[in-house]
Amino acid sequence: MRKFFFIFLIVAFGCIVISNGQDPEQIPRQLYTEAQVAREKGDFDQAENFLVRILEGRYELPEYRMAQIQNELGVVYFEKGSYQEAFRHYRIAENLSTGAGTHGTGVNIDIYNNLALFYNEYGDYHNAIEYYDKAIRLLDSAGVRNKAYLTQLSRLQLNKGIACRKLGKYEDALHFLKESERVKETYDHPYRGSVYFNIALVYQMLERPDLSRQYFEKSIHQWISEFDSTCFELGNVYRDFGRFLIEQEDIEQGTLYFQKALRNYLVNCGPKHPVTSECYEQIGRFYLERSDFGQALEYIQQSLISVCPGFGNTDYLTNPRADSSLNELTLLRNLALKTKVLEGFAGEKVTREERLKFLKAALETSRLSTRVLADLQQSYHSKESRIYLTSGQKDLFAEGVQLNLKIFRLTGEVSYKEQACLTASMGKASELLFEMNQKERLFLESLSDTLVVSALSLKQQMDKYLNLIQVERNL
Repeated sequence: MRKFFFIFLIVAFGCIVISNGQDPEQIPRQLYTEAQVAREKGDFDQAENFLVRILEGRYELPEYRMAQIQNELGVVYFEKGSYQEAFRHYRIAENLSTGAGTHGTGVNIDIYNNLALFYNEYGDYHNAIEYYDKAIRLLDSAGVRNKAYLTQLSRLQLNKGIACRKLGKYEDALHFLKESERVKETYDHPYRGSVYFNIALVYQMLERPDLSRQYFEKSIHQWISEFDSTCFELGNVYRDFGRFLIEQEDIEQGTLYFQKALRNYLVNCGPKHPVTSECYEQIGRFYLERSDFGQALEYIQQSLISVCPGFGNTDYLTNPRADSSLNELTLLRNLALKTKVLEGFAGEKVTREERLKFLKAALETSRLSTRVLADLQQSYHSKESRIYLTSGQKDLFAEGVQLNLKIFRLTGEVSYKEQACLTASMGKASELLFEMNQKERLFLESLSDTLVVSALSLKQQMDKYLNLIQVERNL
């Protein structure tokens, strides 16, 4: 997922290989080049295939070149929305490039930037800024002030500005973004549309709507003139410009831009991608807020289809499996939203049978959302997911309690009343578990890396022995 962050691309694997006579690196170099070509075309599966073939070939390559391959593989997974896989390969690349001397300088700058983009994506903006600063320091240490230096500097300033914006440091963000704008306009660098877009977002947060609208429109014009009207990055501009217009109470125009964003995502990312799902979700929310439950349900079902690769059922009463998504948080938001839409849809039905059918579908969706919630609580917690879990999980269980009670009133079946009580107690337990995990996470973050490994190892051993004790008791 690009989202207006610019991943530094190593120009070509072949550019650092000087051929003299027999070249033992010819095959991996050719595969690497083909991977880059495939990625540029948006064929990320093919790009992944080429890069994996290099790794499986076990070619004897210097560590910094292996770092390039791992970094490029991370880029491919990032573009595919497989963020944990991307992070794993970035960290492998970082370890391989450490101590590579001048050979590793360019690679390290790329890796630091890409790791920063990952932390940006997960809302860990302090870590993102730290990696951007590392990249800028390394860039300055090279002592070269040529066109390539200015290009990289303007990109890093752009990305650091994005991190500051997301951290809420809007004046700092405006400073770095304006510096990037100045360099790009002075030297006619590409991707000015991204700078304009992010400046528009900063002005929006600073409550300067006239300047915000001006920069949104500049961004759209720049992307179209620099590339074309199907340019991938336009999808994000359309989406956020739509949000801005709705905030300004220009509802119809805002919805129009959401639709433009969706068409762009379908062309550039395809129907199965987290950003496509997110756009369907946001349009669904728009219709839910207007109590148009039929339209909302249509878009939410499409959002579920988009975020779950193996799911394609357009029947509103069906759901994907809890473990089938590209992004658990997106799946959880979709299920929570679908629960509300189904409940609203049930309220419009005249007959008792139809109301009961949609209420039961809503309850089943609610139950699935709590299973996804349990999985999410055990996985990597981004800032976004922590905010959602802190503020949203109470609503998930409250919705389940409410639906059980509604069905009990319609049917008189005591089992639904009992299930309402059980759901309420599960909600209390889930909150307690989340708070315990949060405290453990904060404790581990305060330790050094070595102590964290030791603490986790001891915890795993304790869990193992506790499990053995439980087994013995049950014999």
